[in-house]
Amino acid sequence: LEVRRGETISLVGESGSGKSTIIRSVAGLKPPKSGTITFNGQDLTAHISKRDKELRRQIQLIFQNPDESLNPRQTVAEILAMPLRLYFGADDEEVKRRSNDIMKRVRLGEHYLERFPGQLSGGEKQRVAIARAFVVEPELILCDEVTSALDVSVQAAILDLLYELKNEQDATY
Repeated sequence: LEVRRGETISLVGESGSGKSTIIRSVAGLKPPKSGTITFNGQDLTAHISKRDKELRRQIQLIFQNPDESLNPRQTVAEILAMPLRLYFGADDEEVKRRSNDIMKRVRLGEHYLERFPGQLSGGEKQRVAIARAFVVEPELILCDEVTSALDVSVQAAILDLLYELKNEQDATY
């Protein structure tokens, strides 16, 4: 399987067929049992903890259930600040600027920054998870059934948002 920059590739299969396992292997959360995975010429078979910081920034994962990636004890502002400080060494001013910007881009207002995940609807949580992935300007976004846990009315809005963000950042899904 080869994915080129800017493409969107979908894996379709029955439950248990390995779709999430492939994504987790690319993300470095589960080492592959065989074969090779490369990204921009770099070997991805190593666990994420053994990857350099820049490679970790370039590949981001959005889980099916945003509760898997959002710490319930942190505000949205804290959730967004952590990767900005880690990957860019951002100071408070830059964190605030970038956080406000990404919140606008995912169509949530600044006032959401002070909320905790438990205070958000499912669609709002997924928008925060998307913001968390995109705030570090990755090249590759791994989406693990990002709309399956959402109401049908929210699914289309999330897919439209993902399409817009992909085009804005020339990302690959």
